[in-house]
Amino acid sequence: MSDDLDEDELVTPAGPAFPKTVLIAGIIWIVFGSWVFLIAGFLFSIERPGSPTPLSLLGFAFGGASVYVGIQTVRGMARGMWGNALGSIVFALFMFIHAFSVVAALGPQQGPDHLIAGVLDAAGTSFAALGFLAAGILALWGHHDYRSWLQAQKGGSP
Repeated sequence: MSDDLDEDELVTPAGPAFPKTVLIAGIIWIVFGSWVFLIAGFLFSIERPGSPTPLSLLGFAFGGASVYVGIQTVRGMARGMWGNALGSIVFALFMFIHAFSVVAALGPQQGPDHLIAGVLDAAGTSFAALGFLAAGILALWGHHDYRSWLQAQKGGSP
């Protein structure tokens, strides 16, 4: 056997690897989307008859959509990262606005139960918003690499 390889025997590169930033963003969308969906279910179950339910319904919608986007991203089936990333960042901004409005509505005239519930609501919402913001930034960071990977998977040139 010879240690020299003919040009015909050389293996062509497999193409670009799946971007790790996009993979991490997808995992974050799955984890935080599931968390938002579960919290929405909890809020829906404790609401009293006659009380408005838009917050829990929005939680179901955005949590489910985030899980869907995360699964599509991790499996490499998303068409691109721009829309997912920008949607995640906008969703995070809305969550930060909600957390700020909860804190702004707290006052000393409220009982300790309302104060504790408000602080926990604002803290949990802010934590989830940070997750969605991080996922959006990671997806934006890796969108060029993802597009190159996707084109290589389809057989096109990057």
